[in-house]
Amino acid sequence: MAGHPTNRQYKNIWRKIMVKTAILRGDGYHVDFSSAVEMTAPQRERFIAGLKKMFKVVEVESVKEIRTERLGEKLFMQHWSPEEYGFLLQNESVDTLVDWMGRSWMSIDIKRGKFLQGWQDHLTKKNIDPTKLTPKQLISLITEYLKEQEMKSKSFKKRELKNTRERIRQIEELESRFPLLLKLKKIDDKTITALKEEKMRKTAQMNQLELELRD
Repeated sequence: MAGHPTNRQYKNIWRKIMVKTAILRGDGYHVDFSSAVEMTAPQRERFIAGLKKMFKVVEVESVKEIRTERLGEKLFMQHWSPEEYGFLLQNESVDTLVDWMGRSWMSIDIKRGKFLQGWQDHLTKKNIDPTKLTPKQLISLITEYLKEQEMKSKSFKKRELKNTRERIRQIEELESRFPLLLKLKKIDDKTITALKEEKMRKTAQMNQLELELRD
C-alpha cells in the first residue's frame, strides 16, 4: 500500500476496523503494518472501503504465503494496473495524481513519460481516436497494449527461448525412440511427420529469439 493520507485518515480507518497493530510509515510515503493482521470478513470489508475513500485505485491480491519482511527491510515494487495507466492519460497535474493514486511524485512522472509516447504510437497504428472510447473500452485497450509490450520485452523473450529449447529437447528425445515406438504401435508416421515439422518451426523460432536477444 502506498500513499500519503493524513494522520487523521489513518486513525479514522483504523478505529473503524478495530484491530490492533502499529502502522509504519517509511520513505516515499510507503505504508506497512508492523505485523500480519487478522481481520474478520466485516472488518476486511470496512478496511477496503476506507482505502477506496483515500485512493482512486485499490486492488485486492490473494497470496499463498504471508510476507514476513516489513517496511525498511526491502523495497516493495508496486504493480501498475490498467486503471492507473488510465489516470496517467488524464489532463491532471502530477500532484493531483499523487493524491488519487497514492504513488510517489517521481514514480508517476517517470511512468507517465515512458507510457505516453508508446501509447500515442499505438493509437496511431490502430487508427483509434481515444476521445470516442468509453471508460471501459479505454481500459480494455490499455490492457491489450500492456500485454503487447510485455510480449516484446526481453524477459518474455528469455522465457520463450527457454521453453522453445526445452520443447526441441523433448522432440529430439522422442526421435531416438521412433523405431521402437513404431514397432510397439505407440506412434504412427503421421505423428512422426508432425513432430519433425514442429521441431523445424521451433528451431527457427529459437534462432530468431537468440538473434533478438543478442541485439
